[in-house]
Amino acid sequence: MGRLRWNATAHGWFGSNDEMSVFVHEDIYEQHMKAYLLAQGIDYKSHSQYLQPAEQAWQKQCEAVCTFQANLDYWLAHQSIDVNIHVWADEIKK
Repeated sequence: MGRLRWNATAHGWFGSNDEMSVFVHEDIYEQHMKAYLLAQGIDYKSHSQYLQPAEQAWQKQCEAVCTFQANLDYWLAHQSIDVNIHVWADEIKK
């Protein structure tokens, strides 16, 4: 038998082969699909439920990077030949 395919008009899943066809309403399909996933050790989550923690972690990282970039004192106190600090002459500032 072929695989089930979603049909939005019928609000369900269809599959067929040369001898028969199968229709499963979306509610019944979802119940059985979730039970199958649990049996496989997988908790069902929507696409956005998987992506939300990653998006939150990315935002946290971006905020931390912005804070780091705004901390010039860190670089002024950094003792390394890899960091070049140029002090502007007073006449250039005016």
